[in-house]
Amino acid sequence: FRSCGFLTWLQTILQDYLHLDGRIANRLLAKSALIAVPGCLLVAWLYGRWSSKKTMILFALGTAAVLVGFSRFKAGDSQTVFSLLTIMLLFGLGGMIAMLSPYSVELYPPKLRATGGGVVASSSKVGGVIGPSAIAFILTVFPGLAVPSLLVAAPLAVAAGILWLKGKETSGKSLEDIR
Repeated sequence: FRSCGFLTWLQTILQDYLHLDGRIANRLLAKSALIAVPGCLLVAWLYGRWSSKKTMILFALGTAAVLVGFSRFKAGDSQTVFSLLTIMLLFGLGGMIAMLSPYSVELYPPKLRATGGGVVASSSKVGGVIGPSAIAFILTVFPGLAVPSLLVAAPLAVAAGILWLKGKETSGKSLEDIR
């Protein structure tokens, strides 16, 4: 499931489990599109100028690290730290979402690219529907930030590892040359 499930429940986690002001998360999430813009710009630059594969790995591991930071957050910790973690999470998620479709479509053979793009897009939408429900269920069993954030961070770290081992570099190559 997507990390957006984690974001959906962030305000509830803040208020109900950490007893903090949920308005902080609400304001940050309301501005999430603006907060994600610098991440998308950085991704576009790194993806095109440096390395598509390494940029994907960097953002996946960075987002996983931020989620681990959330897992360590406790009631009474600084709301400034929480705000910075939330901003970094929005930055990382925005960047990963911006890269996911182009990178995955580049990996399909030319004859299957349109179909592959549709599969990737629909899969991300299914994750957006399943994610919030999965996090809601997890919160009923494991209240607080620790378990939900680690359960979202783990697949990101695994995906980064698989990408490191099996991923293909697409930067600087024509679509026909990527195999």
